[in-house]
Amino acid sequence: MLTEFNLLEEAEELWSFLDQAAVCIHLVGADGTIHFANLKELDTLGYSAAEYIGHNITEFHVDQEVIQDLLTRLTNGETLLSYVARLRKKDNSILYVSINSNVYKKENNFIHTRCFTTEINELAWQCLKNTIGNG
Repeated sequence: MLTEFNLLEEAEELWSFLDQAAVCIHLVGADGTIHFANLKELDTLGYSAAEYIGHNITEFHVDQEVIQDLLTRLTNGETLLSYVARLRKKDNSILYVSINSNVYKKENNFIHTRCFTTEINELAWQCLKNTIGNG
């Protein structure tokens, strides 16, 4: 039987798992606001939590048509695998990424995305873009 202590301990373990994961993870609300980003994501992009969390995800995407398509697909209930994008790092350099994402819904309401982002090189980005075509 789970006690209150066990639940708190399990919640702490889950939080540590998400925040300390070796892959970039972020959650974005239906309006595009970033609700959570783990330490790996913040470190990879070079932003502090205050500079990233609470901002709109579109601010960090190089190609606005790509992020709009991504958000539209997620809103429509699609699960995205190997969706390629380019993100702008704090130092203004470009990060080529592959995104796996879907939406957490509660009572059929969009609560937030569940995004897992992997850094790829420009050649891999081009190949995936041409092969998958993000759609």
